[in-house]
Amino acid sequence: MQNHGGWAEWDGPGGRRPGVGVLRSDDHGHSIAKGLPSDFGFPIVVHPHDADTVYVLELLEKYFLLLTDVPKARVQQLLPNSLEAKFALAAAIVEDFHGVGAAGAARAEYDRVHRDGGIPDDLPTVAIDPTLLRDGTIWLPAALAAAGLASSNSDGRRLIQGGGVRVDGTVQSDAKAQLPPGSYVLQVGKAKAARVVVPG
Repeated sequence: MQNHGGWAEWDGPGGRRPGVGVLRSDDHGHSIAKGLPSDFGFPIVVHPHDADTVYVLELLEKYFLLLTDVPKARVQQLLPNSLEAKFALAAAIVEDFHGVGAAGAARAEYDRVHRDGGIPDDLPTVAIDPTLLRDGTIWLPAALAAAGLASSNSDGRRLIQGGGVRVDGTVQSDAKAQLPPGSYVLQVGKAKAARVVVPG
């Protein structure tokens, strides 16, 4: 979140700033509309070394109170570890609507994909446009871009050279690699993946 216009009242690194409205603005620093509230309605913390960057303070305690039946004492135990508190909050909400089994399954899937680098179950499938083929194959960076895993061919090449790309689970470091006809699971980092089908 960018702070383009001013400061909100906050308690954070460097002490306390007076309450001054944060101006609502677009990414160019222009006011979006007159008459809107002058602050965001919730506390923020300004980065101590970069005044253009602000962080929304955790509202986990309120979320637990409003959305779950988790005892207050348990909430206080969870809050010092914000990641585990978020997991507990998500689990409590999912349990209420879908049952304990669904909450456990959701956490297991999160860990499998984001912690262990597994492939998501709901992997999107992308059919490569035949016009992108050269001599019946597609350049791997172009396949990454076509699948939405890279912003461009150049970005795809940089990702490969940086060691962040896997093809069918194997790290691919050759930015000149070509994919012949077939089906491939392409991964960028731990969170982005797609099944790419190269036509024959």
